Amino acid sequence: SDDTRAGVIQHQVTIDLIQPTGSRTYATFLLGGVEAVAELKPHDVSAVNEQVALAIDMNRVVLIDPESETVL
Repeated sequence: SDDTRAGVIQHQVTIDLIQPTGSRTYATFLLGGVEAVAELKPHDVSAVNEQVALAIDMNRVVLIDPESETVL
């Protein structure tokens, strides 16, 4: 992706889990050693272990403490 908006970072990830829901697909991967989930379009990822280049909009990221489940 050529997204150059403020707050958007480019990052290559390896997909660990795919959860298709019809209109969206949720993909789980490690990001800096921490499990992360991205909401993608249905055909953005097709297989576990696939390498995907993400444009991550840091303005829309939600961080959740895994122990307390509190949104940070």
